[in-house]
Amino acid sequence: MSLKDKLNRYMCEKAGMAALLSSSRERIMDNNIFDIIQDTVIIAGKEVESTAKRLSDKAKLAYEIRTRESYLNELYKELGKEYYTTHRDDEDEDFEEIETLLKELKDLRGRQQSL
Repeated sequence: MSLKDKLNRYMCEKAGMAALLSSSRERIMDNNIFDIIQDTVIIAGKEVESTAKRLSDKAKLAYEIRTRESYLNELYKELGKEYYTTHRDDEDEDFEEIETLLKELKDLRGRQQSL
């Protein structure tokens, strides 16, 4: 107990106000506890907000990356189709695997149509 607290207690007791001192102390302690709780809640809220924003930003970036990768794959696909169409009759090009897959797809589609 600090010297100031001791002096206040002594003065209150002398004046017959010990009960008042006790209730004042409890109110002060309660206010301090509520202030501490309030500060803790505010800090926790800000941390949650910060974490949520960071996660949201990460999700947005991941979506942007996936979107651009998907578009890039479509461009590659179109480029490959164009190259194949342009060069499929070239003697120095080997499109055997593509030709085999195209033939298999044609056969499968024919079987599907007959069902």
